[in-house]
Amino acid sequence: EDEWVDLCVSDDLPPGMDLYQEIDLQTILQAEQVAKLVIDTYAWADEVQGIAPELADVMLRLGDPVPGDDQTEEADEEERGSTIDGLIELYRSLSGAVEIVRSGPSLSDPYNRFSYVFRLSSDDARFPDLNKLRR
Repeated sequence: EDEWVDLCVSDDLPPGMDLYQEIDLQTILQAEQVAKLVIDTYAWADEVQGIAPELADVMLRLGDPVPGDDQTEEADEEERGSTIDGLIELYRSLSGAVEIVRSGPSLSDPYNRFSYVFRLSSDDARFPDLNKLRR
């Protein structure tokens, strides 16, 4: 169920595929949780470096500067961000963007116990125009 990861990192999308139409709210929520898991694992690796150095080293490599391509090869390593920096930035932008709310009673769930939908956050600071439309 993680096709979105392959789509996001692929340079060659299948003909006629629009990446933005393939990613839905559930995928955004999933990406937020995956980024959080990797960030938490990176923090954990820093804590256990003395106990399990080989295991920790695998995750701590995410803190290394991202290698440059031919155009950016000459840039200082300090100018280049690390993978973990990119994940933290991604997590900040995705965090709280999607929420899960009850969808209301339906024929299949008349007591509204199991019906949920994904929607953009109702946080006024995040999407102020969307909240005006909801009112």
